[in-house]
Formats: sequence, C-alpha cells, structure tokens
Amino acid sequence: MHVPSSHRLGFGEAKVQNTTSYDLCHDLLCLALFSKESIDMNKLGGCLSFQIHGHLEFPRSINDLPTFINLSALTTLLRVGDAFWRLCRRANDPSIITSRSTPTPSCLYEAISATKCSSRECSIRFEK
Repeated sequence: MHVPSSHRLGFGEAKVQNTTSYDLCHDLLCLALFSKESIDMNKLGGCLSFQIHGHLEFPRSINDLPTFINLSALTTLLRVGDAFWRLCRRANDPSIITSRSTPTPSCLYEAISATKCSSRECSIRFEK
C-alpha cells in the first residue's frame, strides 16, 4: 500500500565535525521522537532516521567520482534503499502498531526544548 506524501517516512540530521555532544544527543532524541510519532500516527511498519556527524566531502568534478562512489558505498545505499521500501510504509496489520503504541512521556519533549542549557554533558557516547 502506498503511503501518501503527507506522511513522514523518515528523518535525518547532519552536523559538522566540531559539534558538541549535547547537540548530537539533542538531535538523536529528536529523531527518535519524530520516528516514534510518525510510526504511531501513521501506523507505519517502520521509519528511517539517520544522523550524519563529521566531515563529508562531495566530489568537485567527474574525475573525483570514483573516490566518492565505490562498491562499498553503493552496496550500503542499496541495502538502505531496500530496507526503506520494504519497511517504511503502512503496516500490513495496523492494529499491531496500535496495540504497541504508548503515549510519549512529556519529559522527552521537555528534553528537546530549545530553552535547555547546551553546555550540559550528554550521557550518550558517540563513536568516531
């Protein structure tokens, strides 16, 4: 079944290399909440979310493409694409999604508030 374009099937966030761990935690929590809400509200079988952190350099010319597009990168993109098209759609049995759905605790929304102090340490460890 095709999901109308008004439903969000995925979310993403990209940050530069010199980002604080607080900002990474904040974005990760936002992605998790957005995905949960999208799955619950739209009765989806899945939702794709990603976070990019660090340095990403795009090719400046056709001559630079082989270093950017290689077999490993293409294989990864194909796997992600396959998972997206198989899972990020309305669930075959929406009642299962409804039965698993729980209200999102308000404390999670408070944690992503823009008024929080960004100098706090993050309890999530990010590997480089």
